[in-house]
Amino acid sequence: MKGVVYRSNTDSDRMEYSVTTTNFDIQNMPLFHNDVLVRVHACGLSSATKDYKNLERMNVKLEYESNIPYGREVAGVVVKAHSSVSRFFVGDQVVGFIPLDSRYSGCAQYCIIPAYNIVHKPANVSSTLAAASVADGIRAYTALHYRAHVEKNSYVLVCDGTSNFGMISMQLALSWGAKVITIASTEDEKIILNTFKEEHNVAVIELGNESSLSFVSACLELTGGLGVDVIIDNGAYNNCVTSITQDKVRMAIDQNVTTNAASMATDAYNKFRPYIHDIVSCLAVGGNWITSQADLQLDPPDSEVLFMKGASVGFLFEHTWTLSSSKQGCFLHILNDLMNKLAGDAIRPNITQTVSLDDCPYVLSSMNEADWTFGKRVMLQPYVMEEDIT
Repeated sequence: MKGVVYRSNTDSDRMEYSVTTTNFDIQNMPLFHNDVLVRVHACGLSSATKDYKNLERMNVKLEYESNIPYGREVAGVVVKAHSSVSRFFVGDQVVGFIPLDSRYSGCAQYCIIPAYNIVHKPANVSSTLAAASVADGIRAYTALHYRAHVEKNSYVLVCDGTSNFGMISMQLALSWGAKVITIASTEDEKIILNTFKEEHNVAVIELGNESSLSFVSACLELTGGLGVDVIIDNGAYNNCVTSITQDKVRMAIDQNVTTNAASMATDAYNKFRPYIHDIVSCLAVGGNWITSQADLQLDPPDSEVLFMKGASVGFLFEHTWTLSSSKQGCFLHILNDLMNKLAGDAIRPNITQTVSLDDCPYVLSSMNEADWTFGKRVMLQPYVMEEDIT
């Protein structure tokens, strides 16, 4: 069986990817309680750097010798199930989310996943669409419904609208009757979001290289001076991140570096990033700021503004559901509802590329962290490519 793994390169910040082959006997494969063996049709690709940091926080990476399984967002067909499993049978089309402590790669030919981490895939939803919607869909659903409690006519600001997470967040918010605002600063962002704006009722704030004051003013103008009820970021808007990026750009210019790393730093620098004070200033009374920034630091003045507004800060971590056995029902509800919305065309992931299993190491190695902010990449097995295209 083939599967993609990765390891941390101690000499640089980049990950090393490879395809490994292991002996795999389907008939004699031992399954434990609630285990399901799935033949993978498609797997959503995500940043291994973020995955590695999550493993570090939980000390899970210490259980692996060197190679770490890659890929957690899978869609496929059940080929074998433990006798304790009653919800799934051989031949069922399923989609699921592999937990952090799993030893199996989702980006592989086969994987073993607990039955309480998968749901049935609707027949009219392709494996590609299903796999591309899992992780970002869970994050978007969690942020809007469980953290922010979005209601009809609420103002929702999505900071990173061009990412797959941002696209799904905007579509979910619109399906629940919210008024959505997003930001476009680079030319690529303006093209993508203005195209999206033509099909959906979304307000796009075009900033370019203008000052952050115009961002706050634009948000207040769109909301009649009241501020936005919900702000969702993608974990890249902390002040320290901006200062680090600036240092990388200066270093690249001083050393005349023309590598992908310098290009990534320059793109990240050119992309507008709201400061914490800007985000707090845009919040309405009783508003909610949902962030993926694990090391968020609030200055006392910003904390006082939040206090006077009665606003709150919520943290978004999609693996929370799979780490708590008491939340399995909520997790399955989220996955089921996401698949139903996919089947009803309420949401559509922004898929920018599909790759084969053998090409994954090359594609992943050539990508920078900035590349993950535009669309979604999906690994698609050759034997399902034709049916997904149709």
